[in-house]
Amino acid sequence: RTLSNSVYSILPEGAQQMWLADLLTSFTVICALGAVEFGIVQYWLQIEKRRVARRDGLKKAEAATKKLIAQAAKEGLKLTQLLERCSAADMKVTPTMQADVEVVRSATEEFLASQQPEGAEQGVGARAAAGAGDEVGLAVAPAQPQDGKDSVTVPMRCRPPTAKDLNVHEHDLLFLEFAKNTFSRFDDDKSYTLKPQDVRRVLAKFNIYMSTKWTAQVICMYLRDIDKPTPLDELEAEVTFSVFCGFLLDYDKYLLVTKRSTWKGWYQAMSPSATVDTISRVLWPSALTVLLIAFQLALPFY
Repeated sequence: RTLSNSVYSILPEGAQQMWLADLLTSFTVICALGAVEFGIVQYWLQIEKRRVARRDGLKKAEAATKKLIAQAAKEGLKLTQLLERCSAADMKVTPTMQADVEVVRSATEEFLASQQPEGAEQGVGARAAAGAGDEVGLAVAPAQPQDGKDSVTVPMRCRPPTAKDLNVHEHDLLFLEFAKNTFSRFDDDKSYTLKPQDVRRVLAKFNIYMSTKWTAQVICMYLRDIDKPTPLDELEAEVTFSVFCGFLLDYDKYLLVTKRSTWKGWYQAMSPSATVDTISRVLWPSALTVLLIAFQLALPFY
């Protein structure tokens, strides 16, 4: 039962419009809009929750991230290049027939069976060899050649030597890969360098919100702290992916005071959910005030 129906359950319904019924109908619309606003805020809160999880995931991989940044600087490489070297690679391996490596054993058995003449001894999987481990991380030893053929190789995706040398695991690279993909979305010229205005947009994907001016200031603070010079016009600073990842790990050290000198700065430094909620806090009381004044002025016309 709507508010209007409840009015007409007490008062007789006439042929003309009733002032009280129209007022209650307007209030119903405002309440419905309030429910829509609540839904929008909840939607953005869920997105921001996922963004926080990604940022926290990178913090958990802080040791591996700093190790990769240092190694990239040592070798004179871009961090993105080192990430590619640490990613899983397709290799041809010579696997041991171990019962606990089922997929390797099955593939090898099928290959050897196709190479054997009819009537030859089957059951290759029973001939397991003990091995200390090869370059790709499997405990392997060369299979015995058959009929003078070379040792069997099986294509597999393996952990590369660079990742093993640096003791970096794939779970450490997950969030770095996400950061790289997010960074590259705003890197129009594919140089893997961004200006502060674009860095601000990337930081928002990790639920970090700052104005463009304040982003430029804190980025330049961080650059100077790692012994890199900064331009006099801080908005012209250039941030590489390596610097961005380092800053993302230490950003909270530079956010003790957030500067919002203009209305635009206030807007940029708020999360989407906070923006919608702040606008609603101003809009709803204003709408109710205007509505009551309008209905009061319209009362003589009923």
